[in-house]
Amino acid sequence: MHVTNEDLDQLWKALRMLGWGAVALIMTAPLVAMQFTREVNWTVTDFVFAGVLLIGGGAAIELVAWRVRNPVIRIG
Repeated sequence: MHVTNEDLDQLWKALRMLGWGAVALIMTAPLVAMQFTREVNWTVTDFVFAGVLLIGGGAAIELVAWRVRNPVIRIG
């Protein structure tokens, strides 16, 4: 089986969507949990801090991946 750069680009796009979707899911998990229990009590500051960490980490990955042109290294 031969894997082309186009195949790797498609894989990279799917991984990007999966990663940003995971960020959104992680950010909504405490919000949903707060509706069902009092044990989870996040404030706006907690959501902002988590957002900065998650989005900042994702943005750093995007920046590095944008600079790397080799699709094999990019996915690695």
